[in-house]
Amino acid sequence: MMLVSTDVREFVQKTIKGTLVKGFYSTYIQKNVEASLAEVEKELDQMVSEGLLKKYYELCCNENFCTHQLDGQEDPSNFKEEYDCERCGEEIEDISSCVTKVRYMAVR
Repeated sequence: MMLVSTDVREFVQKTIKGTLVKGFYSTYIQKNVEASLAEVEKELDQMVSEGLLKKYYELCCNENFCTHQLDGQEDPSNFKEEYDCERCGEEIEDISSCVTKVRYMAVR
């Protein structure tokens, strides 16, 4: 487990150091280190608790194969109850049908 932790931390540091990358998904890190997604997310969450990263939640439309981002918040409890998708035109009255993605952001 210690090797996974070191690999994840080193890759995250390389990814955000001196680049224009503002954030990334856990799957990006997982594809570049030899670890399971659960191990990567555990380490990323540890880095969040240490103040090295922060989480940003993206609410995405899931109607008719649309994946348009409807909203983004640091706290998912701030999502509104209803949205109108600008891409597909769907009126979403229940956000439980939407997909929530977590993007990890560098603390700068």
